[in-house]
Amino acid sequence: MTQQRFLRIFAAIAYVFMIVMNTLATTLPLNGIPTGDISDKYDTLFAPIGFTFSIWGVIYLLLGIYTVGQLVRTNSVIDRITPWFIASSLLNASWIVIWHFEVLWLALLIIIGLLYTLIRINQVTTSERVDWPNTLAVRLPFAVYFGWVTVATVANVSAMLVQWGWQGEGFWGPTGWTVAVLIVAATIGTTVALINASPAYALVLVWAYWGILARHLSPEEWNQEYPGVILSLQVLLPLLALVSVVALVRWARKPVTPLPTASLWAKRTT
Repeated sequence: MTQQRFLRIFAAIAYVFMIVMNTLATTLPLNGIPTGDISDKYDTLFAPIGFTFSIWGVIYLLLGIYTVGQLVRTNSVIDRITPWFIASSLLNASWIVIWHFEVLWLALLIIIGLLYTLIRINQVTTSERVDWPNTLAVRLPFAVYFGWVTVATVANVSAMLVQWGWQGEGFWGPTGWTVAVLIVAATIGTTVALINASPAYALVLVWAYWGILARHLSPEEWNQEYPGVILSLQVLLPLLALVSVVALVRWARKPVTPLPTASLWAKRTT
């Protein structure tokens, strides 16, 4: 077995391990605490409403499609991102365990590591515009994943500060801090989306900010208690939607670069 084939199989095993650990986190649950209960325990004004987290199902489905594809087909992009994909899956699985045991500072370090692996992957997948099959099976999964982990990293920082008892005061009270975080995250997201010409990444931020706004407007949640946060979201959401459109235009204007793809299991002739 070639090293390339071994790495692809290991990548599939790492993906399955990640799915199993996330499933156990919900079904057991790990440490006897449901995932959502930990989020509620260290609640912040940045946390979105519950339905927003359904995006994890989309992410894991897209990654599953990629995982199957990389087992049967090969090209230069898949070759370059395989080690980073393995690392991302193992870090994801580690994060969910540490999160359930409420060691949030360590969870933050792990999710930063996960974010770094996705930065490296997206540097490869977004460097050129490729054909539709590779766009949907390779570029899209990691763009969506990268977008959501960007948001999750910010949320992890906020939760850790709550655990440490940081309340803020004056301008840096709950409203001021949340508005600042929303602006910084949107600025970072805009920069990444435009540089990478990644509308999918930007749309994930739209989804996250919509979820945060929905929670602040919901009578069962924050019930419009923080108008400053609501106003900020109402300004930032259309801007992020516009960024998605601009990123799409930038992507569409790129020439399509041929990406020769072959069977991973084809017999070598040389």
